[in-house]
Amino acid sequence: MVSPDAKQLLLQFEESMICYTYKFGIIYCKKGQMSEEEIYSNEEGSSGFSQFLELLGEKVELLNRSGWVGGLDIKDNKDGPYSIYSQFLDNQIMFHVSTLLRHESDDNQQIAKKLHIGNDVVVIVYQDEILSSVNDPLTYSFSPALILSSYNHVFVVVRRLYHSETSIGTGKIVYRVGVTTRKGVIDHKPKLYTDLFEHGPEFRNWLLLKCINGEQASYHSEGFKSSRQSAQQVQLSKILTHHNTYMANLDSK
Repeated sequence: MVSPDAKQLLLQFEESMICYTYKFGIIYCKKGQMSEEEIYSNEEGSSGFSQFLELLGEKVELLNRSGWVGGLDIKDNKDGPYSIYSQFLDNQIMFHVSTLLRHESDDNQQIAKKLHIGNDVVVIVYQDEILSSVNDPLTYSFSPALILSSYNHVFVVVRRLYHSETSIGTGKIVYRVGVTTRKGVIDHKPKLYTDLFEHGPEFRNWLLLKCINGEQASYHSEGFKSSRQSAQQVQLSKILTHHNTYMANLDSK
């Protein structure tokens, strides 16, 4: 015999293992910026960066917003007035965009920005105004060592190309994409069969799915495994305690 609520509690526990809400960081990086301080110092992005954000989702006002907000403030605009939000398949995604988060002119470290992006499992790094030769790896490579947060585990590096750098054709927006992860993150789909993507829904779908699966893959790494197991054990312990209390009350009658 089990308590009447046990089945429902176990079902809720199982559902808690499935995530439908995500928050991903987006960092805007200009040509020549090679440190975390320089990257977070950007208050505005380029027109190309704006086009990239428009592809990912819609610009939403945060004040008094209902629903999923990814931890952003909705009462006093403490994190800035706007952010980028997207619905993808059955998932809700709120992006923490470095140029939209509140900027503190007297703070070289930009702690307000790091508070959110530094706690995102997956971060998209958008590299802009890179005009050097396409054969120079330093023009589009990225090292996680540039970002001091140990919580960030997957970095998707996106660099907008100029027409002379690709054979896809003029008049089209093209990106070179790379993915780098911290140690222990298992391989996850979709695979990167080509590093060139044309601006459009196909690229958007690939990128969002890569971010979602990247976060799920990260939870199997040592950096997350123990904490998630502990949280699950706490939940199961509460269910067991509820059941034992129910059985003890039956025995006392």
